[in-house]
Amino acid sequence: MDRPISKRRRGASAAEELHREVFGVMAHDLGTVTAALALRADALRLVIPPDDVTAFQSLADELRDHARLARLIRGPQGADTLSPLQRLPINDWWRVVSHVTVAALPRGVVVHATLNAAVLTTLRAHLYSILWLSACKALAEEGVQAPCTIELVSGRVGGLDASGLTATCPLASFPVRTRRRGRGRWQQYAERIAEQAEMPLIWWAVDGEFRVWSCADEPGIPTRSREDQA
Repeated sequence: MDRPISKRRRGASAAEELHREVFGVMAHDLGTVTAALALRADALRLVIPPDDVTAFQSLADELRDHARLARLIRGPQGADTLSPLQRLPINDWWRVVSHVTVAALPRGVVVHATLNAAVLTTLRAHLYSILWLSACKALAEEGVQAPCTIELVSGRVGGLDASGLTATCPLASFPVRTRRRGRGRWQQYAERIAEQAEMPLIWWAVDGEFRVWSCADEPGIPTRSREDQA
């Protein structure tokens, strides 16, 4: 049994490495196109209508966000000491990641974000992205029902005595049959990432009328997530 498992792990590791390379190329190329588009808009500022200049700039901003998203998912590499994501305000992080959040959650399930003035490192922004999007995918697979509003806040994480992200989702938004499910694939994946990064993680634990998800910044705290409680 060990050999097939080991082969799968090596295969997953190789796939992850290939994906990082692909995202790295995408981020680089998108950054190049964005810079060229922004320069072109600036050069044409005096000869085209202001609305067209604004449209060029908006398109450049959108492409810049997609380049940032590719870097966020890829994760930091050695060359990232010169990356624009070396420091990223958490509100800018959310503007980028919210695009994928919409795709990860069912239609009609929305996220209301209340974020502080935190500034994230490249690695922290990457980990937040992976853990948060895994949490969204888990909700979708559990059948969270619309209409539903998830509250996402940044700051001190209750129960972990650390700063990070906390999300709450109404328990009533889940079918009764899925409220006591075991550890799914997205939880197992997120727990592995959190453990490697020494980030505490609470995985959609039942707390009164809500389910709560949290991840914290500070290392040195036990990283095993709490199992859902009735």
